[in-house]
Amino acid sequence: MYREVTMIEVWEVLRLRGEGLPKKRIAAQLGLDPKTVRRYLTAAATAGVHVTATVSDEEVRQVLLALHPAGGRPRGDGWTRCIEQRAVEHRVDDVWLQHAAVDEAKDRGVSVGQRDLELVGADARPPQVIA
Repeated sequence: MYREVTMIEVWEVLRLRGEGLPKKRIAAQLGLDPKTVRRYLTAAATAGVHVTATVSDEEVRQVLLALHPAGGRPRGDGWTRCIEQRAVEHRVDDVWLQHAAVDEAKDRGVSVGQRDLELVGADARPPQVIA
C-alpha cells in the first residue's frame, strides 16, 4: 500500500532541516519514519535543492519530481490493457448518457435536430436493458 506524499509534508521536512533539526527529531515531530525523512532529503540533494529555513514552492516541486520522476512505479502490459478497457467503457457510458439525454428531450417534447442525432451517433446506440 502506497501513501500519498503531500507538498506540505515535503515542505515541512525541508524547512525543519533548514532550521538545523536532526532527521530523527523531524520524523518524530511530523509523525514520519526517519527513513522517509532521509529519502526526502536525499531527493532534495539529488534535485540540487539547498535546504534552508525558507523553502519555495519551486524547490518543493523539484523534490517531488525527484521522488517520482515518471509519476510512480513502472506498469506492465496488464496495466495498459486495463487502462484501455476503462477508456472503452467510459466512451460507451458517454454514448449511452448522450442517447439518454436525447430520449429524455424527445419525451419532453423538445425537437431534436438531425445534427444532434448525428453527433450522438444514432447508429452506435447501445442495446436497451429492460429491468
